[in-house]
Amino acid sequence: MEWSKIDQFSMKQPNILFLMSDQHTSRLMGCAGASFVRTPNMDRLAAEGVRFSDAYCAHPHCVPSRASMMTGLQTHKIPCFSHPAPFPSELPTWAHLLRHAGYHTSLNGKMHFVGEDQLHGFHEHLNEHKAEIGGFRWGQENPDPTTGRRYWIDLHFEGDRMHEKRMSEELSVKRDAIAYLKNAPKDRPWCHVASFAGPHYPQIMTREMFESYNDVAIPEPRSGLEGLHPRHQHWAKCWGFDRLSAEDNRIGRQAYLAMITQVDAWLGEILKALEQSGQAENTIIVYTADHGEMWAEHGLWGKQVFFEDSAPVPLIISAPALGFRQGEVVKTPVSLLDLYPTFRDWSGVGAWDVPLDGRSLAGVVSRGEELADAPVFCEYDGCDTKGPERMVRYRNLKLNYYHHQGMELFDLAKDPLEMKNVADDPAYRSERDTLWTMLTDGWDPDEMDRRVRIDQERRCLVEESMQK
Repeated sequence: MEWSKIDQFSMKQPNILFLMSDQHTSRLMGCAGASFVRTPNMDRLAAEGVRFSDAYCAHPHCVPSRASMMTGLQTHKIPCFSHPAPFPSELPTWAHLLRHAGYHTSLNGKMHFVGEDQLHGFHEHLNEHKAEIGGFRWGQENPDPTTGRRYWIDLHFEGDRMHEKRMSEELSVKRDAIAYLKNAPKDRPWCHVASFAGPHYPQIMTREMFESYNDVAIPEPRSGLEGLHPRHQHWAKCWGFDRLSAEDNRIGRQAYLAMITQVDAWLGEILKALEQSGQAENTIIVYTADHGEMWAEHGLWGKQVFFEDSAPVPLIISAPALGFRQGEVVKTPVSLLDLYPTFRDWSGVGAWDVPLDGRSLAGVVSRGEELADAPVFCEYDGCDTKGPERMVRYRNLKLNYYHHQGMELFDLAKDPLEMKNVADDPAYRSERDTLWTMLTDGWDPDEMDRRVRIDQERRCLVEESMQK
């Protein structure tokens, strides 16, 4: 019987090196067409693997996005509505799955687990970033006039206390990833997750890295706050984006590119360690992030919105020695929820009686299978808005619904920069109704509003009691 390299997984399971950053806009890689940003290691991974150009997180905020990625469930099913919400320990993650399949599982760095459980299926958690349970109540936003400047404009270089603390944490992730690869198990498959906090704000990088972009022609933001949906206008005022000058945005954009290149350099050192380990030929490499960064596009910074700079994430899968396709770009929309069923197929575990909302990408990267069009969802139930929100992307259309605030519809084929909301355009009425049916299937906004408010009240009580 003839076996392809991918079919031999049943005889020798592949290792998985899972590389993750925080708040990396999927458009800002050289391989994604952004020639002004230096990402040689990400570009090499894409050249030697498959890049999913339209991959989405399930929630554009750290904690819920990571909880959904680990469980393969939409955030309202976990439930993990906002940041920071506890991650239920009874839910089986893909780390549990891999352990069941015989893997050694190691988590290194940020996965933003809230609560006492910092493992969620991993054998070990190095350099953990532990977060406390916190709460908020919709309608109690208190705009901070210093917020925009503090997070997106202030630069932190060598010698600054914040720089030294963050850099120490990041370099520990890199150091421990390299050490793990030097001593990775050879008698069993392994999965090592190296997860960095950058390029998430605050703007922390070496001065040399920042100045390396001094002479780069960085594009101007596509547009400002004018004409945005009222939901975004409200959010911009809560965070102070409306007070940032053009020069503020220019400096912030340069710093953000420098942080991306900084993360890319760390990834390069880890990839070199993998090659030196002698296990590269049986290792699948995955690179992704938990959500994007608005990067001053539409006058906004941060995440927490469904624009194409915030909800999409980079997703690259590379394993050329295992026969995976190389240099391919998959444009069919996919989700981070798809990673769980993909890992299940790679592990060879077979039946795993756990409900999952994603679909496997294993056949796409190994055999070039076509992905059927399917709706991809993203949710937001966090602060600085007025109710639950949900997005559905289907083919070239994206519908964003803001409870009590209306909706947006974008035709990404004709309007990739999302400059024209066609939700009220009669020419799109049929498509809008179809997407609305998809968006509300199993998701009732009034019921979600009730559930989220109860969750907020409970966590506010916990947080307030801890302060006494």
